[in-house]
Amino acid sequence: MDKAQILERLTQHLQKIESTYTTPRCSVDNEWLSQICMLIGIPKEGVELCARILSLKPPTHLVWLHMAECTGCSSSFLRLDKPGVESLILEYISLDYHETIMGAVGFEAKTSLHNTLDKEFILVIEGGVSLDENAYFLTSGADSINGEEETKEVAKHAQAIFAVGTCSSFGGVQAALPNPTHSVGIDTFLKQRVVNIPGCPPSEANIIGSLMYYILLQELPEIDNLNRPIWSYGKNLHDLCERKAKFESGDFVQSFDDPHLQDGYCLYKIGCKGPYVSNNCPKTKFNAKTSWPVRAGHGCIGCSEPDFWDSFGCIEEPLNNENAYIKGVQSLSPLPFVHNLDDKIQADTLCLVLQSDMPTMIYIESTSSQSPQNLLTCNFQAHLPTLLSLLSGKNKLGARLVENYTKWRANENLTDLTIQQENQSVISNNISDILPLIAQMFGKNMSALDVLRHAQDYLFPHISRLDMKINGTQTCQIDIEKSLRLPLCYLLGGLHLQGVAYGATSSMCEILSSALSTLAKTHEIGRIALKGDIATHTLIQDKFNTYLPKWLEVV
Repeated sequence: MDKAQILERLTQHLQKIESTYTTPRCSVDNEWLSQICMLIGIPKEGVELCARILSLKPPTHLVWLHMAECTGCSSSFLRLDKPGVESLILEYISLDYHETIMGAVGFEAKTSLHNTLDKEFILVIEGGVSLDENAYFLTSGADSINGEEETKEVAKHAQAIFAVGTCSSFGGVQAALPNPTHSVGIDTFLKQRVVNIPGCPPSEANIIGSLMYYILLQELPEIDNLNRPIWSYGKNLHDLCERKAKFESGDFVQSFDDPHLQDGYCLYKIGCKGPYVSNNCPKTKFNAKTSWPVRAGHGCIGCSEPDFWDSFGCIEEPLNNENAYIKGVQSLSPLPFVHNLDDKIQADTLCLVLQSDMPTMIYIESTSSQSPQNLLTCNFQAHLPTLLSLLSGKNKLGARLVENYTKWRANENLTDLTIQQENQSVISNNISDILPLIAQMFGKNMSALDVLRHAQDYLFPHISRLDMKINGTQTCQIDIEKSLRLPLCYLLGGLHLQGVAYGATSSMCEILSSALSTLAKTHEIGRIALKGDIATHTLIQDKFNTYLPKWLEVV
């Protein structure tokens, strides 16, 4: 929702409440409410409306179910301050059922739960669930009900459902290989819409913020493809991190006793998974905003991502193949068609040429004998010494990055690249030339197809992205050169060629898919064709399968 829609929604909600309740029943901490509103995207003009809603509205009934978990999410919830959790429970929320903190036990506790089902309530579920013949792995309570049955029964009556923590969102630690209890996340078996709030644990701000969003606006927040609220999981954690500048300058902590740990050096080389994580931990922090793991000196372990126990490998190591737990090579999905350069394509088809020895092109196939117009521009410096000179002269971070890279080359006994030498500029119009350029950064002389073979052998699904940008609609221009600092950053952070090449390949396909989508919409074309030796590579095809919109037909 935009600003106007949010304010309209709040106004409608307040009018509905005022038709029944006229006397405020409690005061509202405006400082806390302003912070919550800012966090969840309610504009400052809506704070007074929210305060009025909370002061009049009876406490919202809340049922909190415990499944297969460690109660860490409840512990995070209970660390709420300003106001304290006791004020939240007494004034804004009626916590009718929570096995950890409620006074009732046994049959009395279950009676309390069943009595709440006749009311309007929000359901919070903490923990994963085992299903079908494995459901007995989670059996609890005086009536010995299993987790699957209890979750389905309570969910049928709930107004809104929140899966709090990675266990309830994606299965969590008990779903780690070999997953002996066959634990799964809640949204895999419930028919109702579920909002995931992953983390091990999530911050109290993300839990309370999600609940307050529904209480105030009477609708669930906008979510991403993993059913996580955009307001809290819509940004890359690495981009919010206070140590990011040191990543950009190539300054990395080498070990946990490195004195530079106190100087804000980046933790990527000792296993930080921040570049692969979507979360707002640097912003919300934990324990009354005291700190968060990276500030405290330990890298992010990716705990809010699916399968993080398995898919990120060794916790305190970079994502290199020797650190992978899952050793099987990823299965890849080819495109239905890829053409040779001289193949005839149906007219009014958008064609992408990805050939190792010619400029990258996107053009519209026609019956005309004239040479087609290239709708794509992608110029970048492909001469490594000249590129280093450009990066060094851009700003202090770039100069420091090149300085650190020069030291790395010396330590690896690689050829000295004297960046002060006379420039031998090589401007490339072929996006696949990024791949041999990256190989040169590692001191290797390889073709684009050779680098692709290394990328295909990478064992991790996580992408070390290059931040390429795209401009234009009638024609598209891809800004590549600025992003070429990032392979150097990942290299200095200990990521091997396979991982950097996999990230570059994925980034190339993602930006080209965006260009194809933009041009197809502009020129009202619904089908595309791919040509060239680079396009025939299975990894390239798999990535286009991932990034191309479904409405574009590949012919």
